[in-house]
Amino acid sequence: MNEGSLHGGCYSPTKDLTVPTTVVNHAEAPPCGTEYAADRAHFVFFSGLLSSKVRSDIHDKWADNEDFVSPRGRLEHHEFICEMARSIFCLAPRGQASWSPRLEESM
Repeated sequence: MNEGSLHGGCYSPTKDLTVPTTVVNHAEAPPCGTEYAADRAHFVFFSGLLSSKVRSDIHDKWADNEDFVSPRGRLEHHEFICEMARSIFCLAPRGQASWSPRLEESM
């Protein structure tokens, strides 16, 4: 499966396994430069659709906190990578799919 959506389709979480695709094709520094490691401007970064109760609750509770960066709208991939690089923690709460590339991206 290329998505593993938990809503509809033929995926059954009790008997099926999804293997996430990779989004990191090469090991090079983020496009924002190498100074990102010394300048962690954000405490927490969270981006994505509010596609689950957990995601909505996190956003509702912390969106007004200046240490919590949660941009609305879709970021370009290079912007997303740079915002993660400038953050101490990157949240990846469960959404509508059974897998996510966020752990690999954040590493």
